[in-house]
Amino acid sequence: MGVQAPLYGIRVWGTYILTGGLNPEEIGGVDVKFNDLKGYRVGAGIYVKSVSINLEYQDATYDSTTIENAGPLSGNLDGIEGRNKSYIVSLSFPVTL
Repeated sequence: MGVQAPLYGIRVWGTYILTGGLNPEEIGGVDVKFNDLKGYRVGAGIYVKSVSINLEYQDATYDSTTIENAGPLSGNLDGIEGRNKSYIVSLSFPVTL
């Protein structure tokens, strides 16, 4: 959900994250997969005509973790949660296909 003026000004939005996952590449012999992402994002942007500079904040938690490889360890570890708090700066513009 968000609001934006027609030609220039400020735009703001918010998003609730219902689900998601993250499966990064193996690092140092450890391969972990994060599942069941839940959280939110809020953002604001300044735009002129069709170009916008945006700042977004995300606070989300992965509710379950699967260790795919960590030496002799592997399996599902539901008690371990991955937390993601981050800022994202982006440049955006509309594209018509």
